This record gives sequence, structure tokens and C-alpha cells, in this order.
Amino acid sequence: MNAMITMNEVARRAGVSQATVSRVVNRNGYVSDEVARSVAQAMQDLEYKPRSRKKSRASVATPLPPNGLIALIMLDDTMESHPSLALAKLRGVEAAAAKEGLTVALARVDQAQPVPSVLKRKDLVGVLLWGVAVDSRLKMHLGRLPLMWLSSHAEQESQVILVGNEQAGQLAAKHLRDSGVRNPAFLCPPTRLRQCGLRANGFRYDFHLAGIESQVVTTDCPDSQSFEQLDHVGQSQLVGRLVDRLLELRPSVDGVFIPDDQITCLAYKALLERGVRPGRDLAIVSCGNESVYLRGLTPRPTTIDLAPETTGRLAVEQLLRRIRHPEASERTSMLVMPKLVPGDQPNLNSFSTQGAPDA
Repeated sequence: MNAMITMNEVARRAGVSQATVSRVVNRNGYVSDEVARSVAQAMQDLEYKPRSRKKSRASVATPLPPNGLIALIMLDDTMESHPSLALAKLRGVEAAAAKEGLTVALARVDQAQPVPSVLKRKDLVGVLLWGVAVDSRLKMHLGRLPLMWLSSHAEQESQVILVGNEQAGQLAAKHLRDSGVRNPAFLCPPTRLRQCGLRANGFRYDFHLAGIESQVVTTDCPDSQSFEQLDHVGQSQLVGRLVDRLLELRPSVDGVFIPDDQITCLAYKALLERGVRPGRDLAIVSCGNESVYLRGLTPRPTTIDLAPETTGRLAVEQLLRRIRHPEASERTSMLVMPKLVPGDQPNLNSFSTQGAPDA
């Protein structure tokens, strides 16, 4: 066995996510036979063996200090770009912490800012990390503090609560297939959000298993900028170009999965400007269930709820478990399953036969 091989390397070899490898290894959650065989072959090729979980003697839980503090460190701009999703996750964090008599301190960190003073507090009992990765400067200050990740991250061997991004794509595909869609597409601009790629993987793989190949519709950003780096006008123009490419594929494309409600909102506007009625001429499934973006859309599209409040609650529960049992060394990786939230669009079973939309 090569002790240097990580679960992330197995995932890259098998062409799946680290969460999928974890499900195969731990036999927790659904994975198709084909994917399981691919992961098993990658493990064999790399001589990877999961860490054994030895049974340990029952230990006495370390009590929490009275009026303790949990630091929630934001490493990206999720609060600004996805406010309702972020606030729902924060509600889950605060509710679970309050149940244990703990306070939550929220701090934003980037390379241009000093390390937040909350990490120097004596009453700090643990840290929740929200973002993609920790730089070396912050990592040094975190030291041996109990940590739990709330989102995708670069430290693949860390403790993490995973959002079911691939499962969200599978839910979108199943809904479109059940609605009669037989020529699907995935629409998304270049983005910094790794989860959008995972949602695309789940979406395309589900259709592939049904014998249907989906198309990917994307376009380049100006000056190599990601969607998040553009202002509102730039984002709107980018999604407009994306919609133009989608419509060039019509009438073959009869259903589309857009992996982010913010992008869906802009796509609705672009489709209407081009004489296409979302939800009537083209079946749409979105993702996020963020009312701040969806409430003005008619008809309101079907979307995927990523259970952010549950994610926040579970993160605190697992963090407290690590605080109470510091001797426990096993890695925790929990997957929170999403759910489909039907929209108010009509029955879509006629999409495969209705032809092109009225201009």
C-alpha cells in the first residue's frame, strides 16, 4: 500500500468526486454499479486502502466550557452572491449552537485582511470553515483547533459536511426525463463554483444511464473572468450569449438544467427577450431554491433545495462531537441529500412533440 495516496487521487483516477469515493469506501449512500467498479479499479491501480477504523475503548466526553464560542470563518463571497442560501445555513448553525449554550461569531477572511481576532479568544472551542481552501497564513493560526468544513474544500482529508451536488444533478435529470424531455442540455457560464461542475456530472451521468446524451452549453468570459467577477451588466450579457448558443441548438433541445438560481434568473430574462417562454417553450430546472432570485419569475421554475439549514446544524453537531472526544481520529464525511421543489410550470410531457416555440 502506498501511504501517500489520498482519496482525492482515487477520485481523479476514477473521474468522480471525492464524495463518491467516500460513499463507495464507507458503503454509505447510492452509487451505481458502474461507478462503484470504476472506483474499485482506481483503488486497485493506485494501491489505495482506506484507513481502518479501530474500535476504541469508551471514553468520557470532554465537557464544553460554559458560554463557549464557535467561530464561523467565511473564505469566499457566498454571503453576497447567495444571501438566502447562506442565511439558511447560518440559521442551522446558530440553532444547533444555541441548543448547547454556545455563541457563534461570524468572520470574513481573505488574503488582504488580518487574521480575525476571534481566533485568539480564550473561550473559542471550535471553528467552522466555509469556502474552498485555507491559505498557509490562516492555517498557522488555526493550529490544533477542532475544525469542520461546511462546503467543498482543498483539504481532502479534513472533516466535512458535503452538499449533495451530484445528487442535485440527478434529481434535475430525473424530473426532466419524467416530464418527457429527451434532448437535454446543461447551461452554465464559467464559474469559480466547483459545485456547478459536480451538478453537471450528476445530470449528464443520469441521462447517460437512460441512453440519452446531454449537451453542455457554455461560453468564455471576457478577459478570462469568471461569472462571479463580472458586474451585473457583464453577467447579464454573458448569460445572454449563453442563451443564444442554447437557442442555436433548438428545436433539438427541449429541456435545460441551470445549476444556480442566480443564473436562472438572468436566463429567464434573456429567453423572454428572444421570444422564448421559459417553462412553456423550454423545460427548465434550476438549483438552490433561493426565493430572492426565483420569486419574480413566471412561471416559477422547478428547483433543487440543497438543505442548507440541515447542513449548518449537522456541521455544529459533528464539530461538538470532535470537541467532546478529542482522542477520536477518524475522518468524518457526511452527505446532505437535496430535494426537488416543484415549480408552477405546466405539465411538460408534451415537450418532445410540440415543436419550436412561437416567435
